[in-house]
Amino acid sequence: TPTTTTTVASRTRFPDSIHNRQSSLLLRARKSNNDDDNLNNNNFLMDDYRDPTTGEILDPYRILKIPRDAPRQQIKQAYRNLSRRYHPDTLLHRDILPGSCNNPQDVRNHWERVKLSYEILSDPKQRKRFDRHEALHDPQAALQRAASQAVVGATVALGK
Repeated sequence: TPTTTTTVASRTRFPDSIHNRQSSLLLRARKSNNDDDNLNNNNFLMDDYRDPTTGEILDPYRILKIPRDAPRQQIKQAYRNLSRRYHPDTLLHRDILPGSCNNPQDVRNHWERVKLSYEILSDPKQRKRFDRHEALHDPQAALQRAASQAVVGATVALGK
């Protein structure tokens, strides 16, 4: 099939396929430059860690009620404890709803958060990725955590 050519202002001839590819790349670049919310706030980094029901960014450490340096065994134990409490199948045998849940749908939503938190923290690669993206998403909070850990570490070292 013969390829047609396009003449550019500098009299250079490009095949149409190259010209079309360049223009589509320019359109994508313009679209991403117009998306200031995602670029400026780094929200796109945390898109994989959003609550499926509310859309807010999850903090799996807070949901599982564990420290950031918790070992895998502690993560698993916290997940099991919360599973016994919030699993939707346990609602069939209870008259009182767990935690601050007002209806069975709240229990299901909280269970989804617990399950997603465990999926993030139980996989070492996902956990590192979450920690890295969270630090990029909110660098001030990451610096505050690092500073408080340094103070605690220095205090413990002085006590020895």
